[in-house]
Amino acid sequence: MSVWNNVLCTAILPVRNEALNISRLISSIPSFIDEIIVVDGNSIDGSLELAQSIDSVSIAVRQVQKGKGAALSLGFSLASGEYVFVLDTDGSMDPNELPLFANALDSGASAVKGSRNLPNAGSDDLTHFRNAGNDLLTGLTNRLYGSNLSDITYGYWGIRRKTLHELELTRFDENPPGRISHRAMTYGQGFEIEALMLCRLLRAKEVFVEVPCWENERWSGSSNLHAISDGVRTLLAIFRERSKKSEQNRD
Repeated sequence: MSVWNNVLCTAILPVRNEALNISRLISSIPSFIDEIIVVDGNSIDGSLELAQSIDSVSIAVRQVQKGKGAALSLGFSLASGEYVFVLDTDGSMDPNELPLFANALDSGASAVKGSRNLPNAGSDDLTHFRNAGNDLLTGLTNRLYGSNLSDITYGYWGIRRKTLHELELTRFDENPPGRISHRAMTYGQGFEIEALMLCRLLRAKEVFVEVPCWENERWSGSSNLHAISDGVRTLLAIFRERSKKSEQNRD
């Protein structure tokens, strides 16, 4: 049983070629996390095999379709915790900040997201170019959704499992009968998953909060993020989800 107010907690770690970082990251995860799920994006450096060898890892699987969004969708479908947290395995997100997310969920939030732009927050890794893009996307989201967010592209999350189901981020096939398998997403497979989740939370008027976080430089290796192409995908997701909001209003 979890030591966090008797609430079962799951951490989902999307991984792609992080063999140099994954053990260090997992060893830093607080003890109140009961379930650790590693979803490997077809790594070629042995990340999956390493994760499978770590005793504290509950589930380590290889995703079929590509992209961070697809990895999270699969991880969400496997999570059994009432509170579900998402953090990267490159060392940029500090596991010691997880209590901030859990406290926010305890206080009634449906979802909580880390922000690098709140007081006492910041980044050692965010370039001027990426920061400008984040400011642009955040401002656009606030304008289209009537929100007052400070940072929409940082991928540190805490969310209730019940809320995840309501966001319709996972789809399943039962074939053969009795065996449920995760089905490929048709939209939101990449880094735009952050914006997709956020916009659906705003559309549903869920209780959503930000907490201050400090983004570190990645420990080793290179990022899987492509600033321009992933920024465009995020922009399209914002507009696509906004069009769904307009359709709901007409109904």
